[in-house]
Parts: sequence; C-alpha cells; structure tokens
Amino acid sequence: MSPKLAGNMPLSGRFWLVVCYLTIVFLLGGSARDDIATLVILRPLAIAAIAYALVVITTDNIRQFPVQLGLFLVLILLVTLHLLPLPPSVWQSLPHRELIFQIDVAAGIDPQWRPLSIAPERTWNAFYALLVPLSVMLLVCSLKREERFIMLPVIICLGALSGILGLAQIGGGPQSPLYYYRISNTDSAIGFLANRNHQGVFLATLFPMLAVYASLEDRGGTSRKLRTIASLAMAVILIPLILVTGSRAGLVFGAIGLLSIPFLYRAPRSETVKRRSADNRVSLILIVAAAASALLLVLAGLIFSRAEALERLLGGVDADFRWEIWQPSMQIAMQYFPTGSGIGTFVEAFQRDEPVATLAPTYVNHAHNDWLELLLTGGIPSVILAAIAAWVWLHTSVRVWVSKIDSREISYARMASVILVILAGSSFVDYPLRTPLLGCVLAIVTLWMRPASLFRTTRQSFAKSGNTVSKS
Repeated sequence: MSPKLAGNMPLSGRFWLVVCYLTIVFLLGGSARDDIATLVILRPLAIAAIAYALVVITTDNIRQFPVQLGLFLVLILLVTLHLLPLPPSVWQSLPHRELIFQIDVAAGIDPQWRPLSIAPERTWNAFYALLVPLSVMLLVCSLKREERFIMLPVIICLGALSGILGLAQIGGGPQSPLYYYRISNTDSAIGFLANRNHQGVFLATLFPMLAVYASLEDRGGTSRKLRTIASLAMAVILIPLILVTGSRAGLVFGAIGLLSIPFLYRAPRSETVKRRSADNRVSLILIVAAAASALLLVLAGLIFSRAEALERLLGGVDADFRWEIWQPSMQIAMQYFPTGSGIGTFVEAFQRDEPVATLAPTYVNHAHNDWLELLLTGGIPSVILAAIAAWVWLHTSVRVWVSKIDSREISYARMASVILVILAGSSFVDYPLRTPLLGCVLAIVTLWMRPASLFRTTRQSFAKSGNTVSKS
C-alpha cells in the first residue's frame, strides 16, 4: 500500500484511524448471527465511530454522495417504522396477524399497541446491525479524495490475510482454535468469516480489485510494475484459495471476477504506435488468460478431490435444501404481503408456517435468498427501495462503461459495478451482506460507484449547451 498521497502528502491520522477500525470489523464481524460474542465489542465501537464521523464529516463530503447516504438513511427509516407501536385496530388489520390476536384473546390480554414487526427484538437487532456499515460509510465519506482511493489496497491486504488464515485453519484441522466462531464451517478455509460461501464470495470480489489496483498510475508510492506483479501473483493464489473454501457460490462468482479482469485492467498510457500495438497484445493476452483461469478454476476442482466446491456443485444436496426453503418462503411472503413480517423476523415467520418436510433438529435461520427474505420481512417498501438501488446501479454502470474518459475514478466505478454484481448475485443463494464484514465492503464499494469526473463533465456539457441556447 502506498504510504503517501499524490504529491508526497502524508496520509492523515483519520485515514489510519479508519484503517484500524476496518481491521477490527474484519476480525470481529465475520458472522451473520445475532448471538456472537464479538458483537458486544463491535456494535458499541460502531456507535462511537458514527459519533466521531458526524463530528468530522463536512457538508461537502455529504454532497459528494447524496444517493448512497440517502438510500442508507431510508433503509434505517424503514427498519425504524417497523418498530413504531401501532394502535390495536391498525396492527390487527395487517396481513397474517390473526394468530397473535387469538393468543391475546385466549390469554385474556387486553388490546395492546404493537409494532408491525412480529418479533420486535429481531428487528431491533437488524437496526443495530446496520450501524456497523453505516459507521464505515460515514468515516470513508469524511476522508480526503485520495484517501478514499487508497482504501482499495487496504481491502486487498485484508482479503489476503483472510485467505492466509483460511489455509492455516484447514492445516490445523476442524478443532483448530483459528476457527474462532462457535458456529462455523470448520471443514473449510473460511478465514475471517464463519461461512464458506461468504468467504468464497469475498475472495471473488478481490479479482476486479486486483485488476484496477494493477492499473493505477505511479503516484509517488509503489511502482506500477511492482503492483502488477503482486496483483498477478495474488490473483493466481486466489484460485486454489476459493477451491478450498468448498463454496459453490465462490466458484461461480470467482469465475465472474476472473472474466472481469481484462475489461477492468488498463495498460499504461502509450506514447507511440508501437507501444499501443504492444498494449493491445497485452489486453488480448489478459482476455485469454482470464478465460483460461476461469476454466482452470472449474477443471482444477474436477482433478483434485479436495476441491469440495465442485463436489457440492455436482452433488446438488444443498441446492435441493434451498429449494425446499424457497418454496414455502415465497408462500409465507404472500401471506404477509404487502407489509411484510418485519425486518429481521424470518425465523419467527418461517417457524409459524414451516412445512413438515423441512422440520429438523436444527432451525432454518434464513431463506438463503436475501432478495426473497427481503420480500417476506420487508414487504413492498423494501422491494421498492431495492429496485431504486438497482436502477441507480444500472444507470451509473451504463454511464461509466460507455464513457470515453480515462481516469482513476472511472476505473474504480467500473470495478464497483462488477463487485456489486458479485455481491447482489450471491445474495440470491445466500446472505453474505448480513455479515458486518461484507456489509462494510459494500458500503465502501458504493462510494466508489460515483465518479466525480463523469458528473463534472456532464454538468459542463449542460452548461455549454445552456450558453449556446441563450446566445441563439
């Protein structure tokens, strides 16, 4: 990581504070469960971090990211609305609340004011869970422009540490103390996370990050040649790291990440026709190498029996179990439609109407499809919010990918669009963004999604066209 900003300006103390805080989040925020001991440390820290960020953040910082901050605040508002007490006549008229009313009558309880959420303690947990990514988003917003760019190698370094920890975990066996979450996949290389799929998806997001990091121009820090060599070496190492996680989601989205490399990597700016020709050959080689690596990622699993991801992919056992959950989850979602059961209340909503086929000694903690769970618990308002976020992603993605501007901001925005595809796509088969770690990665990535240079160019174009009209 470069120790200085452009122009050899030293990094601020606030930047190093954010790096330390993000490191703590990675160490303590790898599980999506609400009963892990590390939350006792992490959530109070998040509240303190938010308080600090609100003191140091400026109006100019906020103006740079109105959409990202606005959508996040609307999400928090939605969760808060699910906790507001409602008059008996109101909540009793909500969909699928008859059983709660009948229990009150049978127990002789007078009509009570109740919130929309059928399990308010779960919704409170969802509210507190949002504080961690919110704190990171506010802190990164408050940084200098150059420092926000340098968050990229910080995340790459933390990702590398997670991969190394995963190798140490499988080397120590299922009883290794390096598996520090009580409930985790102790037969896989999970690193800082508690779930193999979440680790696999996290590692998959590193491919586009490495492509852009290797493309950065020299700015007084690490040379481009050294960055390229280091990025290439890490990308090669990521392939077996994803395989040993045993994650099918990591396998699929790792291939997507690999295929994005030739589209994200920018060769050094050419000064001669001969150099441009050489750069074109490099780009062609990268395309072939990325496609070959993606193919290798699959073929290697067929050759090496320890590649559990391929065995699970071909076996399809988990896929059948997910389908058994998805079908009743959709039916339950329709019963609570359009208001939902309350953010974070999937366990209680599912248990109430759980089919006999899914009964087991263990309980179903999530729908293993976050978009479906969002519909079930959040109803139409949450779907509308997700649709707005998707439209913002699509609109910005089209603009940055068709843009002719060759800038670092555009490169970061393109990278962010790919990472968001990986995170959103993996949420169809699991719940990675419910972990504080990946939630914070999402928060930072969304900030990279707004290239100021593109918007400045647009404003200048409008200004010029306006002047032309006025002159005519």
